[in-house]
Amino acid sequence: GNNAENMGEEEPQADDPANIVIERAREAWASRKHRFGRSASGSSSDRAWRAANGGSSDDARNAGAADDWELEWLTRPTVGLVLKANLRDIPKSIETVLKALEERVKNEGLFRTLRCQPSTDIRIIGVDREGHPVIYFCGRSQTSGIRFFRDQLLVTLQAACDMMAKACDGMYVMVLDLHGLRASFNLDVSCVKEIAEVLGSVFAGRPFKIMLIDLARTARAVWWLMGPMLWAETRERTILCSMKEAMEYCRSHFTDQTFERICSAFKINRDPKSSVEDRARHARQTAVGDVPFGPMLS
Repeated sequence: GNNAENMGEEEPQADDPANIVIERAREAWASRKHRFGRSASGSSSDRAWRAANGGSSDDARNAGAADDWELEWLTRPTVGLVLKANLRDIPKSIETVLKALEERVKNEGLFRTLRCQPSTDIRIIGVDREGHPVIYFCGRSQTSGIRFFRDQLLVTLQAACDMMAKACDGMYVMVLDLHGLRASFNLDVSCVKEIAEVLGSVFAGRPFKIMLIDLARTARAVWWLMGPMLWAETRERTILCSMKEAMEYCRSHFTDQTFERICSAFKINRDPKSSVEDRARHARQTAVGDVPFGPMLS
């Protein structure tokens, strides 16, 4: 998954902060990247991809050194978002970039293929009126631990970055409908930390708005776990609301088609008579693009 929002960039100036971050990060990464063997970490699906595309960690290191695939992420628009998240602090931004490159290497299979085994209904469901992709997730769809949810989250976020419209600012909206969420599935602190590290590096500065809907008392434990790990700007862009308040926001800020899809998602996910199969079918039918469910079946 390459970022697609680097069209129409201005010529970089030598003293431009984004250009400084890119050049210094490239220099630092050249001496640091050999530490990260591609077969040493990542998800089970990611390790399977590496096994099929390289073999040993030494082979993977050599292949990575040859193609520098992870550096495709390092564009001026992306670094601009990193700088914004770091309040224009150049040294901190360089460290964020280096962390992002490390995470891309660790999760190379996911980011290259954008394929995973779906375990929830998280998907891109449409766009807002400014062109930001809108990502939707309902807690009721989660039937296993957060470690199984991780891969689907990452590929969906990357797909959102890849579909950015030319006029868009590279950010996305997340509608997290926490109805039915079981806190017990999401208390794996090490996995929550892993996810927060990717969100805070590869996707630094990306959230335009995060809506937490029907955040029950049990689900607040998950939010308090992850909250301190998120950028201050991300926390400021997060709103806690009821379903009614969420619908008002969606009606005024999302396209009509996206609003209709969101409403239908709210409805089916709160219908006690809807089956797991009904909800999975609805998620696939209202997904934009092939990620994470694959092509629609005729």
